[in-house]
Amino acid sequence: AWSEASGNLVRFAETNDRNNCDIEIAWSNDRSKAVSPSEAGHTVVAETENNTITHAKIILFTIPAPGQPRPIQPSTMYAAALHELGHAIAFDGHS
Repeated sequence: AWSEASGNLVRFAETNDRNNCDIEIAWSNDRSKAVSPSEAGHTVVAETENNTITHAKIILFTIPAPGQPRPIQPSTMYAAALHELGHAIAFDGHS
């Protein structure tokens, strides 16, 4: 769907080679990596001077934010993954 909607500018292909990927996804139980205490994930983006994204690392937390139910619900993890993927492909901000 992304490829079609973007005129083939956005394409995804899965790889197990972390040295040859544009978007890296990791799981973490270390909430100290969270920028905000309430976030379920975080994305770090590397860009060129002209704002071209060269690499993104998505961290999805396996321990819920304070006050959130345990265990993390699949729907919550799915929403967090999609949200962070949006940051990785240059959707900035939050809704």
